[in-house]
Amino acid sequence: MREFWKIFSVTLSMLLLVGAMGRVPFAGAENWRFGVSKPGGAWYPIGSAIQKLARDQYGDQVTLDIGGGFANALNAMVGKIDFGLTFASTVSDAIKGRGKFKGKDASGLRLAAVQYPQMMLWVVWADSGIKDWRGLKGKRVNAMPKRFSAQALNVQMLSALGMSYKDFSKTLHLGFNDAVSQMKDNHIDAYLGPGEKNYAPLIQLAAHKPIRILSFSKEDVRKLKAVQPALIDVVMEKKYYNQPKDVRVVQSYQIIVTNKNVPEKLVYKMAKLMYGNLDYMRKVNKSFNRVSAKAAAQDLGIPRHPGLTRYLKEVGAL
Repeated sequence: MREFWKIFSVTLSMLLLVGAMGRVPFAGAENWRFGVSKPGGAWYPIGSAIQKLARDQYGDQVTLDIGGGFANALNAMVGKIDFGLTFASTVSDAIKGRGKFKGKDASGLRLAAVQYPQMMLWVVWADSGIKDWRGLKGKRVNAMPKRFSAQALNVQMLSALGMSYKDFSKTLHLGFNDAVSQMKDNHIDAYLGPGEKNYAPLIQLAAHKPIRILSFSKEDVRKLKAVQPALIDVVMEKKYYNQPKDVRVVQSYQIIVTNKNVPEKLVYKMAKLMYGNLDYMRKVNKSFNRVSAKAAAQDLGIPRHPGLTRYLKEVGAL
């Protein structure tokens, strides 16, 4: 009986210790850093969701690093973080050494995952007489705030088509709500910015009066991709925004970037974590309804990390 109580006491002590720790440590648990945005931004909840999944499923400790599209790409370049949320167009610019990345070595950047796409839509009133992008010359446009990736894309797209802001009579850099108000009040003629199917700012415009989304030809797309390889052409069905016919536009993707020096097994683990829990990610951000592993098999102009390649082959996406 004395031996029984001795064993019972030791067992109870161990159980209490485990309870205080919260869980038995996972074998092979790792620590890694994930670049997001400031709390309140759209990327912080995404990072928090991945942090929770990594902890619950692998026992990994994920530290969220506050940054942004440019900062996360830069930090991944120098190895400060293992992963970071950014845009494919931002990483493409880094690899080409353009803009803020001029003079920096981004050859080590690699694609770790592809999330949801965001279209670039050039929108005018249906009764404006503007039939394609050439008709924008001499018009008043809103090109998005200068800190936005969409604004940088507008500069590149215009350049690819042989244009610049100088071709417009007025170029504003307003946010979504102000742009909609200015267009409704007839202070600008066109909205040049991000969008998607059933996009709230454009729904507001279309409810005011009919809009026209300018379509790009295949030759236009070839020119656009020559300047910005991260752009992908997509056909938006005419049922969206009541267009007279289907519209060819371009889009870029929100991605997770990493460094070639990050171990293959860790990148594989992260990709499996995100793509394997899309139902949970959709609860965090509805845009994940448009996320699938197949999107990562596209050529976005960014080298794919071997860890991502391994996962895509495993699920038959590559």
